[in-house]
Amino acid sequence: MSKKVLSLVAWGALMLLLPTMMTAQLQYSLKYDNAASQWGVYVKNTVPMPPTSRTTTGSGQVTIVVSRGFVFEGFQTVSGIWQQNARVNRPVENPTKDYISVGFQADIPQIVLDEQEPTLLFTFMKTGACPDEIYLMHNHDPFSSPNSSGSNPNNDMTIVNTNHGVVYRYDGVYEPCAGFCKPCDESQFEAPATTSTRFVVNPNFSIYPNPSNGTVNVQTTETFDKVKVFDVLGRVVAQFEEQQEVLNLNQLTEGQYLLLFENEGKPLHRERVVIQ
Repeated sequence: MSKKVLSLVAWGALMLLLPTMMTAQLQYSLKYDNAASQWGVYVKNTVPMPPTSRTTTGSGQVTIVVSRGFVFEGFQTVSGIWQQNARVNRPVENPTKDYISVGFQADIPQIVLDEQEPTLLFTFMKTGACPDEIYLMHNHDPFSSPNSSGSNPNNDMTIVNTNHGVVYRYDGVYEPCAGFCKPCDESQFEAPATTSTRFVVNPNFSIYPNPSNGTVNVQTTETFDKVKVFDVLGRVVAQFEEQQEVLNLNQLTEGQYLLLFENEGKPLHRERVVIQ
């Protein structure tokens, strides 16, 4: 039996133990080293524990969002084996950005979580000028699945620590501006207070037409008293304070937006719409 098959068998056995193990969170960060003109992607655990080498990484993916047309070189893995596995340029949901996904291939050299310091996973260098924007995909990104390309861009990682009986899973991004070559306002990455409800879909809502030229019809049997409109950076760009059958979004520029319907402060429904 090959080493690869044995590894898969071992990982399958570990999966059977997951329900009985504690869980902890992992976070990614993209950091730019100006002196070396290179970026590094790091992972850290949010629950400090004594370092141990008795870990097994089963899955991982990092998706980097960049200004359209950005190209990198000198890709080098540091912990684990990583490889670019997908790129989507200028998706309709976010047409000024490109999405580069890097996938985990094998735990060689082993990804070891440190109690204090983040672990460097891989690095890459720029080929020309720094892009205007470069950051890791966040949980409320407009290109999150399902999307127009049918792809699955996201950040993901699962590490099993058999020594402490802990499963580490990806939870989010820390220091979101650390990858920028110039000053960056971290508030642009703050999720709206409703981000945890981004998967709330109510079948009693029908929003049409979509895409729209600026006028959106709302058909529902539900009662709502507020509609918030978020742009791709999670900012509220429009708001309606009472129930309406027609929403006028003509003041918005072309692009994708998130509509969040609420009643007495509680989310009822979210839907992405494209203004064109």
